[in-house]
Amino acid sequence: MAYLFCNVGWMEYYRGQDDNDNISGGGLHVDIEGHGFEVCNFAPYENQIYGYVRPPGPRIDINRLGAGTNDDFITNVNVIWTATHSERGRVVVGWYKNATVYRGYQKFDIVPLFHKANHITGYRIVAEESNCELLPIERRTFQIPTRVEGGMGQANVWYADRPRGKATIKDLLNKYPSLLSPSSLAVSSDVPVYPDEIDPQEPLVEGARRRVTVNAYERNPKAREECLKEHGYECAVCEMSFEEYYGDIGRRFIHVHHIKELSSISGEYEIDPVKDLRPVCPNCHAMLHKKKPAFSVDELRQRLKNKMKDNDASV
Repeated sequence: MAYLFCNVGWMEYYRGQDDNDNISGGGLHVDIEGHGFEVCNFAPYENQIYGYVRPPGPRIDINRLGAGTNDDFITNVNVIWTATHSERGRVVVGWYKNATVYRGYQKFDIVPLFHKANHITGYRIVAEESNCELLPIERRTFQIPTRVEGGMGQANVWYADRPRGKATIKDLLNKYPSLLSPSSLAVSSDVPVYPDEIDPQEPLVEGARRRVTVNAYERNPKAREECLKEHGYECAVCEMSFEEYYGDIGRRFIHVHHIKELSSISGEYEIDPVKDLRPVCPNCHAMLHKKKPAFSVDELRQRLKNKMKDNDASV
C-alpha cells in the first residue's frame, strides 16, 4: 500500500468556508484571495470526496507511488492529510483510504454547486466517502516530522518512501489502527481476529463513533500465523483450549497478545512473532491489560495459580 502525505490549510470541517470555519495557513493564495482549493476536502458529493493539494510543480509524481510512466492516475493509495496547528505544529487531520491520485489537475465535468460556491472547479485526489475520515480537533495530535533529515520539510506533498517516512507510517498505524486497509487485515474465515482493546490515552469525543481495536501488531495476520505455528492455540495464561471445550466451533479460536509495550517501540521496530506475541483467551487478554504497563504473561499466570490455591484452601 502506497502512502501520500498532503499538507493543506487548517480548518475544522473542510466542508466549505464560512464565518465559523475559515481556512488559515494555506499559503500565499489563501493570503491573497481569502480562500483555498482545499476547503471542500471532506465535503461529500454523490458518495465521493474530492481532495486538493498544491504540489511543488504542476503534477504529483505518482511514479513514486507505483504508477507507470504513462499512467495518468494510480489507485489504492492511502492519502494522509496534514495541516499546521498553532501550538502542535504539523499534525494529521484525516485521511482517504484506497484513494485514486491523479498525476495532473482534474476538472469537474459539471462542477458541484457546493464546490462552485467555494471557487473550486477541480481536484487531484478522489475517494469513496466511506473510506474518508476527518479527525476532530481533539484527536489531531500525531505530529509529522518536518525539521529532520528525510522528513516532510516545508513541501505540501511527501511520498514517505524512505526510512524516515516508513518509520512515520508505522507510528501512524499504531496511533490510528483504523487506517489499516481491509486487505492488510484479511484472514481466512477459520482464523478470526477479534477487536478488544482501546488506547486509554486517546481522548474520547462525546457523541463520536469510536472504533475499538487491538493494536496493529496483534492484527497482522502473518505475525499471528507465525505466533500460533510456534505456540499453538492454547491460552498461555490459563491453558484453555477452545476446541477442547467447544468442539469444532472452537477450533483455531484464540486472541494474540503483543507482550512489548507500544510506548517502548521505536519507529524502526520490526516484530518477531515468536518472541513478541503469545496466544491468550479473551478473558486473560483483558486481564493482562488491567494495568498499564500491562501484566506480563508470567505475572498473570502466577496470580491465577495463587488464586486457585486460595480457593482450594478455603474449601
